[in-house]
Amino acid sequence: MTVTGLAVVLLVGGCSASAGPSSTGACASPGFSPTEVRLGLLYPNTGILASTESPVRAGIAARIGLANDNGGIHGRRVVLDWRDDASSPGGNSAAAHDLVERGGVFGLIEETAVAAGSAQYLDENDVPVIGSAVEPAWALHKNMFAIAFPYVGEATTTFGLYARKSGGTKAFMLSAPLSQSSNQVVGKLVTSLASQGIPVVGRADFSDGITPPDAVAAKFAASGANVLTGAVSGPAMASVVAALRSAHIEFKVAFSPTGYEQALVEHYGPAIAGMSVSIYYEPFEEQTPEMRKYQEAMHRYAPELAKVTQPFALDGYIAADLFIHGLERAGDCPTRQEFMDTLRSIRYDAGGLLPSPLNLNEPLGDRRMCYFFVRVDAAGTGFETVPSDAETTKWCGDRVAGQ
Repeated sequence: MTVTGLAVVLLVGGCSASAGPSSTGACASPGFSPTEVRLGLLYPNTGILASTESPVRAGIAARIGLANDNGGIHGRRVVLDWRDDASSPGGNSAAAHDLVERGGVFGLIEETAVAAGSAQYLDENDVPVIGSAVEPAWALHKNMFAIAFPYVGEATTTFGLYARKSGGTKAFMLSAPLSQSSNQVVGKLVTSLASQGIPVVGRADFSDGITPPDAVAAKFAASGANVLTGAVSGPAMASVVAALRSAHIEFKVAFSPTGYEQALVEHYGPAIAGMSVSIYYEPFEEQTPEMRKYQEAMHRYAPELAKVTQPFALDGYIAADLFIHGLERAGDCPTRQEFMDTLRSIRYDAGGLLPSPLNLNEPLGDRRMCYFFVRVDAAGTGFETVPSDAETTKWCGDRVAGQ
């Protein structure tokens, strides 16, 4: 979904929006003026990633709108200037140069799978970056701060624990051909499953719109697996689960890091009952005070997004929240280095939206890995949270060292 006309102060394509009254003095830090603090956003508005990741801009807009209506940051309004990285490393690099050198932003939010394109340049220029880590580059640069890091650094036992507690003993792995990110995810999943004594006994590449789900279901049955997992799109995973159900092929659990989409439930219904998705944030169904705050902000500041229960929108909201939180803590006129030092000194849980607080001073691979799991309910009408035991819905594992 392309998000347009966001109800927040945005700079679109380099066009400036008016600022509120000044309540603070001059500041020499990049991106700061007496009335504004300017942040940049890099995300795929076009290209192969656009259809899934475009809602991030709405989530960022909602959190910035909320901040500005509450007085901004030390009296300065937050202004967002965004660029499209076109889903490519080269586009990411060019857009980052433009935001820093022409846009004059203080720092960047990156919600993309091609952040490696600009990582070295931004590091060399000490530009702070906040986002979700889906590439190794996030673990290699001191200026990059991740709110989610499922496949960066060492693997975690969490996914293997989920499969084992669901009754799984042998796994079948799906991957997207010619996708580096998919291969990285698959590697971490294989390690996690192995940590719990679950071998991968079968594999299949899946290309959306090309690979027949029935053929994959037949391979699954022939392998003797009872766990279906992998790194493919949500629609791809749902289509294979539906094919298994249609062919009456039994399995203990089917899960992946994507697919938390009500549209899939509406399309497939009971045919994907039991399909699970791992998420790093609180499920929308929980309706805690912080989740309600997010949803109210989305309705108010980004009404163009018809459904606020969009994982990528929440991803953007949390990234913007961390940036704002860091700016508030860093003082009236922080340098970029002072801002980054402040981030490293705090523990952050997005007001409870994250399953456990982040210590941003720790390397990504050393952080404890906690997730929530949601699954399609038996009636095929929506998602439900999967408890890890009688007391909590959080699934926490340990890192698998030496991988």
